[in-house]
Amino acid sequence: MKRMMAVGAGMALMLCIAAAGPAGGAAGVEAGGYDAAKAHDPHFSDLTVWPENLQVGRAAYAKENWPKGRVLVWADTNPKTSKGLDPANPANWLEAGKPATEPLDANCDVVFPASKTPYQVEGKKIPTQVRHITIEAGCSLWGWGIGHSGNTWIKKGGSYGGGSGSCRGAKNTFMRNDSDRIVMLANGLQIAKAKDASVEFINGPFGGFDDLMFDSGTCIVGPDSFLRGGDRSTQAIYPGSRLILMSGATFSKRAVQPGQGADMIIGQGGLLQAGTPERPLTKDCFLGLSWQGRQRAGKGLDLWHLNHAYGGQNAGDVGMIVLPEGKIEVTPAPGKKAHLVFLLNRLPPDSAHFTEDMVKDIPHKIDVVFLGPTVLSGIELRDVNKGGIMLAEPSVRQKWTDVIFSEGCDGKADELCVQLGNFKPTIDVQGWDTKKLYKKN
Repeated sequence: MKRMMAVGAGMALMLCIAAAGPAGGAAGVEAGGYDAAKAHDPHFSDLTVWPENLQVGRAAYAKENWPKGRVLVWADTNPKTSKGLDPANPANWLEAGKPATEPLDANCDVVFPASKTPYQVEGKKIPTQVRHITIEAGCSLWGWGIGHSGNTWIKKGGSYGGGSGSCRGAKNTFMRNDSDRIVMLANGLQIAKAKDASVEFINGPFGGFDDLMFDSGTCIVGPDSFLRGGDRSTQAIYPGSRLILMSGATFSKRAVQPGQGADMIIGQGGLLQAGTPERPLTKDCFLGLSWQGRQRAGKGLDLWHLNHAYGGQNAGDVGMIVLPEGKIEVTPAPGKKAHLVFLLNRLPPDSAHFTEDMVKDIPHKIDVVFLGPTVLSGIELRDVNKGGIMLAEPSVRQKWTDVIFSEGCDGKADELCVQLGNFKPTIDVQGWDTKKLYKKN
């Protein structure tokens, strides 16, 4: 099916999200099809479950070998009683068709089974994390902070929300959302995989109210998939971590939030990639950035905040900040003119922390700060503010290749790109010390 997500000015990104039910031809069909596939038994060879656009044959999560573990199935799907049951009690689970006798542990795989009558499970009482989680049609799992080491699969008709958590462990995993709802993590999500491990978000959308922290390992937004960070924080790619956008993927905040800091910061040693040598881009992928006031709650955007950005929150009112050793890499497929597209996030603003009078004079354009000699290639920039590409070292533009300024930009390239020290804010805010703004140390 197709789902429309508004991200750019006067346009919408068409996200082609894999059908959650059986589709396609007879080739590569496993017994039971979609209904039989689980997070612990994904049926990767079944093309009706894993369409070709998901590139499962080249995905790291599909190459993992997992030892067989205990599989526990939630026992009560009665909507009148299931919500009040304690998931920590083994009697509320079935193991091999019989009531379980041992509690959940970190090596368990759990299934919340399908039901024609919707039911809810309160996950906040679960005392430990598990391995793989499958949430099937009819089940709403609320309040369980995801922090397990395996795969998560929210099947069509299932839902999850209300918890915070993390993606951890030394194995490559997936988090797949086939439901018609956004998977919202109330208090954020931490990507804390081992150095050589990854988690890939499939379909979606996924999102959070607060932080989405790229602490370690690799976070992948899969082909034609959508991941949204919280609107009340800065999403930082910390040293040694990576965010990878695959073909057709989109990353943005879940809403525009002026005065709440940059949408994204690429820290020292952090890496934003679009495609990889093993899975190069066959079409554009998208990074949606908020329009901002080029201010920080009236304090201005000074170099102290910028240089400490990846260690703190709400570091500067621009769309994105790239620290001196932060990197952006784009790998298009041979013969394909695919780009990483920076563009305006036009998801509706969250006005919880501002009023219309406070932001009425702010242009709805994007700004990006480069604090070092970041070499760009394979980038398309849309909706850029005049003076919105702020460069500590403007001469680096001579090394840029295949960098396009296209629709929605407020001027030509030389008007859009300015030296950081020469930049001036778009509006005056009482109390600013303008001598400290955008000046080199």
